[in-house]
Amino acid sequence: MWDCLWKKVRSSVTKALEEERKKKLIKSSLEAEVTLHVSTDHSDAQLLLELLRLEKDETSTVRGGGSADEEEGRYDYELLRDYLVVASVQVVEAQQALSQTGDTPWLKVEVRHSEGGKCERCWRWFRELSNNTLTSEASLCSRCNSAVQAKAM
Repeated sequence: MWDCLWKKVRSSVTKALEEERKKKLIKSSLEAEVTLHVSTDHSDAQLLLELLRLEKDETSTVRGGGSADEEEGRYDYELLRDYLVVASVQVVEAQQALSQTGDTPWLKVEVRHSEGGKCERCWRWFRELSNNTLTSEASLCSRCNSAVQAKAM
C-alpha cells in the first residue's frame, strides 16, 4: 500500500513541477523547493504523515540527517527529497480539506524556485553553500564538501 502512496505523491509533484517548467519558473527539478500541504482528514494522508514522522525520527537519531529551519518550522525530508529529485521538501499539515482534485485530493503541492545557489558537484540548490578549500570549486553543499575532503585524505 505504501508504494502506491509514494507513486501518488510523486505523480502529483511531477505534475506541479511540469506546470512550473512551462511557466519558466524552474528549468530543472533540482532547482525546486516543494511544499506538500497534506490534509489530515484522509487515510492516505495519515499514512503519509506517519511514514514521514518515522523518517524524521530515524534520520535525526541515527544519521543526524535532515535539516531543520527552526525559524520557519520546516524540516527537510532527505529521503523524500531524493525520491522526488528536488532541492528540498517541506510538509505542512492542513486541518481542512484541500481544493486540489484527482488521485490526491488530500494533497496540495506548492513549487517555488530554491533560494541560494547550485552545488557545483551534485547540482542541487541549497540555501547555504560552503567554500571548498581543497579544490578550485567554490560552491559545494555540505555533503559534497565532506565527500571531497574525505577523498583527499
